[in-house]
Amino acid sequence: MKKIFYILSLLILSSCSDSFLSVYPETTLNEAAFYKTEQEFILLANGCYMPMRDYEKTYHWLLAEMISDNTGYQVNTSTGSGSSGREAIDMFLPASSYTTYSSFWNLSYSGITRCNKLLKEITRTEVSWLKQSYKDRCNGEALFLRALYYFNLVRQFGGVPLVVEPVTSQDAVNIKRSTEAQVYQQIIDDLTKAVTNFTSAQDIEENGRANLGATNALLGKVYLTLHKYDEALAALKLVIDSKKYDLLPIYADLFNPAKKDFKETIFAMQYSENNTELSNRFIFWFAPWTSGGDVTKRSNISIKNSNGGYNMPTDDLIQAFEAGDKRKDVSIGFWTGVDWDAIVRPIAYCAKYKAPATAPDDRCGDNFPIIRYSDVLLMYAEALNEQGKPGEAIPYILQVRTRAGLTNTLSGSDQGSLRTIIAMNVRWNSVSKINVGMT
Repeated sequence: MKKIFYILSLLILSSCSDSFLSVYPETTLNEAAFYKTEQEFILLANGCYMPMRDYEKTYHWLLAEMISDNTGYQVNTSTGSGSSGREAIDMFLPASSYTTYSSFWNLSYSGITRCNKLLKEITRTEVSWLKQSYKDRCNGEALFLRALYYFNLVRQFGGVPLVVEPVTSQDAVNIKRSTEAQVYQQIIDDLTKAVTNFTSAQDIEENGRANLGATNALLGKVYLTLHKYDEALAALKLVIDSKKYDLLPIYADLFNPAKKDFKETIFAMQYSENNTELSNRFIFWFAPWTSGGDVTKRSNISIKNSNGGYNMPTDDLIQAFEAGDKRKDVSIGFWTGVDWDAIVRPIAYCAKYKAPATAPDDRCGDNFPIIRYSDVLLMYAEALNEQGKPGEAIPYILQVRTRAGLTNTLSGSDQGSLRTIIAMNVRWNSVSKINVGMT
């Protein structure tokens, strides 16, 4: 089976990172002499983030957002669909020759393999732990990330092969596709265990890493996806009641790469301009390809040949914003110039991501948010509303809308009206942030 073939090349991968800092650096280590001390397991945990870091900056925004109604692409007649088939994927015309799906699949199982390796090795009794909370944190990170890898996979492919322990390439041949329900149950089991681990590791929480708040938020999102509203409310309420997170007063500050946010941003992929592997190039892909260096601020970097003009806001999205919504100007920029058809017009692009501040090339340092506190508030409101409690949901919706500069009044307060209002605020709040599956 084609999917099993992709797994075969991944099951022996387990390279780790040099140090965590605020990003996930990568290097090669000698496994035979490794996994004996606390610090070595911390490095192994760092390596579990790396495949997700790579696919979030390269593939996931295409598969989960550009294919949606939120964004599309600027026609580029000189390049066609390119090697990844981005335009074809956006039009629901994928082909086996496009590398996007296989690369996303491979990186996902590479991350799962790393998590399985950590969870297996950490049970060894001869390992020296100076502090039990570091062991609990490493366990929690592996469980959280494995759950997140599978959550992203199951929403793209439905049921997928479940690999939850290290296996050989020979064993992988016999792994069959699990049902969607089985995958979701594994996700819930992993996150539930991660909650226990992170509860015991709160004294060593570190910015950029998965933690208790991120785990409860993701668990709430999974339950909401499954329409298990009681369970979703319980998990999300723990995040709200922790008082650890809040909305930033100024929405634009969320997307300032010079000032990383860990107050509203509960979990994000960390990027840096300082290293090619640790950087992203979002603005070079999202700017109109005809804009040269006007948007990217780097005229020396060509974005014409199948690089720029992707994930561009649709007219439907632009028109859907309410008048006065501050999120619109932050999320959507306009460059006026020659379009693909030689006509001068304003061209919309995703403006959340910025040009490099110091890097002379196309290295960008914007973090990519996975879960924000605003997501938690909207998910909590949705769960309440779906339980027939629209009155209780309204205050949580208003928190998000008030920060966006919208009036405290709503166009309707019944369950049906709020369902539409929540869905639209999720859409406005999440463009180019990959929240597909939340509502």
